[in-house]
Amino acid sequence: MLRLQRARSLRADAFAAARADIARYVHMLRLDGVGEGVAGSGRAEVLRAVAVCPGLQATLVYRFGRAVALSQPSSEAGQALRTAGRILHFALARLMEMTNGIRINEHADIGPGLHIAHHGTTIIGAVTMGANCNLTHSITLGRSSRRGEKGVPTLGDRVWIGPGAVVTGAISIGDDVVIGANAVVTRPLADRAVAYGIPARVTSARGSFDQVVYPGCDEDPVRLASMALRASAP
Repeated sequence: MLRLQRARSLRADAFAAARADIARYVHMLRLDGVGEGVAGSGRAEVLRAVAVCPGLQATLVYRFGRAVALSQPSSEAGQALRTAGRILHFALARLMEMTNGIRINEHADIGPGLHIAHHGTTIIGAVTMGANCNLTHSITLGRSSRRGEKGVPTLGDRVWIGPGAVVTGAISIGDDVVIGANAVVTRPLADRAVAYGIPARVTSARGSFDQVVYPGCDEDPVRLASMALRASAP
């Protein structure tokens, strides 16, 4: 019974996260004016987002792979289904990597509302990442190449990472952080830090509020509280 409840919970979590991802892409397409003036229902907007956004395609494949990886079937039929799911995910993940250049490790723990703005050489290892983060192209998140370094980054909510950035090692990146284009981050960053350069250096504490938008962001109490802390900072 406990395994059945866990399986149902995993499926519910995966579907909820996928719905949030899709809603984020639909929201961004609306802001960009994609499909403006074209009659269509919400379902049409979803289909359009899946069709035209490689980042969403890769994210949905990741969500599927994550659910399969976390499943713990007890029956032989369930185990066979899990094996089939892993094979299917492997094939889909390779397809995403070859066609979109995006690879998301199924062992990554990524919150809902992920948005990958552009495709091409985006590699996400087994990191932990919060909700409503923004990634761009040619970024790498994962283990350090230093000998003996096995840890991976932990990123907070609403983090924005620019093109060409590298974030490696067992470091903590706070909420509402901006990591600029081509930055190399190997040390922790506090909430609302804005960091650029090689190695990355903090240039301000303005946060990512101007870069990261998502449905309901203007009413999100957690985001508003973080903005208030920025406003009150010396």
